[in-house]
Amino acid sequence: MQYLLNVATTISHGINAILGGSPCVTLSARCYLNRSHKVWEIAEKIINKIFWFDDDHCYQSFRRDLDASESLRSGGS
Repeated sequence: MQYLLNVATTISHGINAILGGSPCVTLSARCYLNRSHKVWEIAEKIINKIFWFDDDHCYQSFRRDLDASESLRSGGS
């Protein structure tokens, strides 16, 4: 299961990079970060509905990206 989550996260990073965002941030996290702009707010709502089983998915993705970044900085894997 972790393998599939890793692949899905990598795809999300890639889509975000293709759309001009940082390859270090998932598309969902980018939606959360930019939700003050109408287009990103709409995208956040759509993505949160698609991932209804993950409560507040875009925020959770932002937290996971932050946690991963912290882990890398502290030398974790």
